[in-house]
Amino acid sequence: VLKDGEVVSSRYRVAGNKPIGAGQFAEVFRALDRASDSRTPTFVAIKIEREEKTTAREVRALQDLQGCPGVCRLLGQGSHKNQHPFIVMQLGGENLAEIRHTRVAERRHSKSTIAWIGVRVLDTLRAIHARGYVHRDVKPSNITVAPRGSGGGSGGRELLLIGLGLAKKFETKEAREASASLKDEREEGEAT
Repeated sequence: VLKDGEVVSSRYRVAGNKPIGAGQFAEVFRALDRASDSRTPTFVAIKIEREEKTTAREVRALQDLQGCPGVCRLLGQGSHKNQHPFIVMQLGGENLAEIRHTRVAERRHSKSTIAWIGVRVLDTLRAIHARGYVHRDVKPSNITVAPRGSGGGSGGRELLLIGLGLAKKFETKEAREASASLKDEREEGEAT
């Protein structure tokens, strides 16, 4: 969908012909934020769909979840050439599936690494659930290790839970009861 050097939204220049990730509906490309300082260029991730499938849901979830630990920053959104919806996000790094298959001896993480990953993922899921969302697609390929210096985490590393296109807002019993109570109050007010 995108080519090396192509500019998206007059601001982001695609860096490379190959996507850095791909899913059922979308591809993710690395891009240079042309508004960043040329001495310290900022790269971002652009997730672009071939057609609208999950972008609107993912944008809503990302907007609601900004500030949660382990959720990437939402930097922008739009439609490329009026037909391909896209999201611009904080660039993570390699996902855990790639790391395990390419860089980990015997394809196993150490116990301390597993503990670090587990704690970070649980913290992220706890924060997401506290905001009323369920991720619905937690898997190693949807967990990235952000590059050093991107903020947070041990030694500059930060885990990011990505792929919120299937995330769903849920209602707790308390929220349902509060909503029903407000509805009853409105109906009583209209009747008088």
